[in-house]
Parts: sequence; structure tokens; C-alpha cells
Amino acid sequence: MHKQRRGQLPVMSTPPHVAGVCGSLRDKSYTRIALEHALEAADDHGASTTLVDLRE
Repeated sequence: MHKQRRGQLPVMSTPPHVAGVCGSLRDKSYTRIALEHALEAADDHGASTTLVDLRE
């Protein structure tokens, strides 16, 4: 799954996938806003992302 280099963190051979699950019923929930920011940061670092909204 990943290659270990001496003295360095492991390097993944494939980018990770990050899923954020939002269960809040509010349209402007703080949880949803935080998840969107976290998923954006993960995307900026090369991960693929999915936001799962349990309202849908």
C-alpha cells in the first residue's frame, strides 16, 4: 500500500479518499461548514473527497 523510505514518512502509492458524513438537519450547520473546510484541505493535499449528507 505504501513505500517506506528511511528517515521519512511513508509514501502512499495511491492518494487517499476522505469521506465526511454530515447528519445535521440545519442548512447552515457548523458541522457541515467544518466538514467542507476539512474536505477542501484534504483535496488541496491530493486526496479525493466525498461529502455524505444524511439529509439527502
